[in-house]
Amino acid sequence: MKFSGILILLLLVFNFGFSGIAQEGKKESRLSLGILVSPDYSYRTLVSQVSNSFVKESRDELEKAKVSYTTGLFLKYKLSEKFTLESGAQFSDKGEKEYYNSTDFDTVDDDIFQPDDPWIPNEKTTVYHYQYIDIPIKLNWYLYREKYRIFISAGMSANFFLNAKMVNRLKFDDREDILSGKMDYNFRPLNWAAIAGAGIEYFFPNRIGVRIEPVFRHSVTAVEDSSLKEYPYSFGINLVVFQ
Repeated sequence: MKFSGILILLLLVFNFGFSGIAQEGKKESRLSLGILVSPDYSYRTLVSQVSNSFVKESRDELEKAKVSYTTGLFLKYKLSEKFTLESGAQFSDKGEKEYYNSTDFDTVDDDIFQPDDPWIPNEKTTVYHYQYIDIPIKLNWYLYREKYRIFISAGMSANFFLNAKMVNRLKFDDREDILSGKMDYNFRPLNWAAIAGAGIEYFFPNRIGVRIEPVFRHSVTAVEDSSLKEYPYSFGINLVVFQ
């Protein structure tokens, strides 16, 4: 992953720059800082404001979920022995993908498929990338706090739109072409999402903690202004190192 070098650097900063927060493992600090990486299974919910929407039916048939990711800074504040407040600033890649084979294409020759047409690819995959900066606010409730900690969490995320692009991968008999371009749709600058998860934390003797947290995120506001509303969602696994 192209962010791996940055994440390793941030980990070193947190390990040395914030070592005073934990006081040699004798006392847990109220404030924890760290880095988060989440592989995500990303898709969307479509809601049409018109009946018998051909566009919605077509997209539901063609579009599939894609593998994406979320990564960035993690912040946790201890409210009590049972509850912590969590936030951060994370880059996220949301979206979906489409898949076509050669029989899905028509030609200009009376819309009749020509199997030997050199301009028609054998396969075409289009991946949509909706890129955001996510600012989550979550409440974590700890159900068990001994050698390791088990918790459940819920909250909201303010997602600030950065960019949208599509990447087309076309496979021919003799080559493969990759074409990408910006999507000039009317994306809203701010999108809100609900978050729910459950996870486990473990602390090493130097008070560095690790977390594994399966998490579900679903937008509660549409990402663009149109008659066909799109609400991205994802299933992810938050992998966090913090101190």
